[in-house]
Amino acid sequence: MTIIQVDNVHKRFGTVHVLRGIEFRIPEREGAVLLGANGCGKSTLMRCMNGLARPEQGSIHVHGTDVASCSQRKLRGVRRQIGMVFQNFNLVTNLSVFQNVLYGGLARHRSFFSVAAPLASKEERNYAMHCLERVQLAHCSHQRADQLSGGQQQRVAIARMLMQRPSVVLADEPVASLDPKAAREVMNLLWSVVREEGMTLLCTLHQLDFALEYGDRVIGMKAGHVQVDRPMNQTDRTELQSLYEGNVRVDETPSESTVPLRQVS
Repeated sequence: MTIIQVDNVHKRFGTVHVLRGIEFRIPEREGAVLLGANGCGKSTLMRCMNGLARPEQGSIHVHGTDVASCSQRKLRGVRRQIGMVFQNFNLVTNLSVFQNVLYGGLARHRSFFSVAAPLASKEERNYAMHCLERVQLAHCSHQRADQLSGGQQQRVAIARMLMQRPSVVLADEPVASLDPKAAREVMNLLWSVVREEGMTLLCTLHQLDFALEYGDRVIGMKAGHVQVDRPMNQTDRTELQSLYEGNVRVDETPSESTVPLRQVS
């Protein structure tokens, strides 16, 4: 069964054509890597997939709903099924680890008070601790989030994602800001919980070695186009290295105006 279906997606920022006819499919329970150099359009595509940005053309179906054109009410329903893991963790750093994980349940509740630690139900509090146990941070539950290392904060973010109980996970450069040891620990953990829970994963990376090691399938982007789309065992390092050669960023194409990288990635 196809869970994510992207068809002919185009996105522009002014005169800069960031996404140029993106197309791919991701079946249920697959762990796919969206691979490419910094600035090739990966993060812009991820924002479109979660409805944070709207493409000018094309469709993005998640569980059969086109998030590129649906109403806000339908979009909220789809987002309940999509867990996000961000490069910068997106934690509330002055709150406890436990409270940050509880906030992951907000998508399943209508009231903010349902996920506030003093008012949350016993079931929700127990599940939040279970999620922290899954990422081996139950002993840190009462610490402030900003007292943890970067790798630990990303593990809290994964626990928060689990608290949401999603069926789809979008992870946008989840280890880009981590040192090599912490990055590998986070990748091992992320892939482990996704497989155990039967989730469908799309993870953007620019590190070729991690893509080769973890991905079931690779979708390779270069300058706003999909250049590679096949099972990981049907590609090789040489083919994937070509994604990093020549004009790789959407703001390096000679026929286009340039914009700062922060606007396109």
